[in-house]
Amino acid sequence: CLDSAVGMGFLMYSQEAVHTRFATYPPPVGSAEHVVCVRHTGLQWEYSSNDVWVSFTPRRAHDTLLASLNFDAGSLQSLEGTFEKMNHGIRQGYEVGDLIFAPDRWDGAKNP
Repeated sequence: CLDSAVGMGFLMYSQEAVHTRFATYPPPVGSAEHVVCVRHTGLQWEYSSNDVWVSFTPRRAHDTLLASLNFDAGSLQSLEGTFEKMNHGIRQGYEVGDLIFAPDRWDGAKNP
């Protein structure tokens, strides 16, 4: 996510690889192949290219919000077990899994 991000956001799973789907303004090289940082502005969804927020159209059957993010606190909350909810056209949560989240980390180290 943008280091300067404030407010709330999400980690979103995309069935299509994010570097292909968002090729015009791709997420950083070396980031997750199918997960991207997103936020809803109240009007539209945006993903983080790590430089700017870029608007996108959700793919209802192919996108899932995996975790909620509080950029101000540097915290993350898994959405495991909240799998029947929709959030502005994106499925929010998943039934069960073995995902492990580590907020504010990049390539195994603390993100400066």
